Amino acid sequence: MFKHFYLLFGLLPFLIIYFYKKEKAIKFPSIKILKTNLNTKKYKIGDYLILLSLVFFFIAFARPIERKIDKIEKKGIDIALLLDISQSMLQKDIKPNRLEKAKEVLENFVDSRKNDRFALSVFAATAYTRIPLTFDYDIIKNSIKEISVDDISNNKATAIGVGLVNAINRLKKSKNKSKVIILITDGENNFGDISPEAALNIAKKLGMKIYTIGVGGEYLKINSIFGTQIVKNNEIDEKLLLKIAKETNGKFYRVKDEKEFEDIFKTINKLEKTKIESNQFIQYKERYFIFDLIGYILLILGIIFKYFIYIIIP
Repeated sequence: MFKHFYLLFGLLPFLIIYFYKKEKAIKFPSIKILKTNLNTKKYKIGDYLILLSLVFFFIAFARPIERKIDKIEKKGIDIALLLDISQSMLQKDIKPNRLEKAKEVLENFVDSRKNDRFALSVFAATAYTRIPLTFDYDIIKNSIKEISVDDISNNKATAIGVGLVNAINRLKKSKNKSKVIILITDGENNFGDISPEAALNIAKKLGMKIYTIGVGGEYLKINSIFGTQIVKNNEIDEKLLLKIAKETNGKFYRVKDEKEFEDIFKTINKLEKTKIESNQFIQYKERYFIFDLIGYILLILGIIFKYFIYIIIP
């Protein structure tokens, strides 16, 4: 392959002149010796070498290029992390507490998913985006570390539908075929003007997969006005979380202790395989210097043969 292929046509005039020119001299290896059975072809070696060097110079001028096609496989999916930061996430039935453990496993999950893009949203009575889709894992992990129940003023309610719509909005403009939402909550939907069912329908239409994780044991300890702790059933809407996961081809998990939390994310990591996108890159390498080098070698040899080994008698 040549960058300037047309320059090769510049050889034609030289070739025409050479083959049609008339010999004006007789070549001998010595001025003093003249053999009657002289083979004059060998005395043209110098001319042939010089002509051949010219061919290589023109090839070099035409800029020969080596083309190499490299295929690079890029693996990655888009994942929106959606974390409940209502006040009940501070319960310590999961050590050190539900929220801190959730933050820990999310950081580890981000570390284990190279080439994926992540977005991060939190919700309680309302929802907001902490980080839009990005490949910057340090930003995502630092933002996870900074999450607090105080990020939302009304942190005593849980708006799962509102949170899901926020996460959906982070992914809806993505061109990636595989879009995943991971929802972590310890409560039931009890607030917001968007129902979880409405959010579910939107996610289904957009082809998003949702993994739902219900956090907390069978009972919930809270502080009473008398300073004592009372126990009541932990309100996790398992039926809703199971429906959301099932209808989007995701999975529902119930977490009751620290080990289960860690194991669940290991399972998700295995289930949600990254998609492969193959990109082709064409690399061009200049090869003219090789032809230049050969041309110079042939030119020098041609001059040696023509003017020093076989000389010309006028």
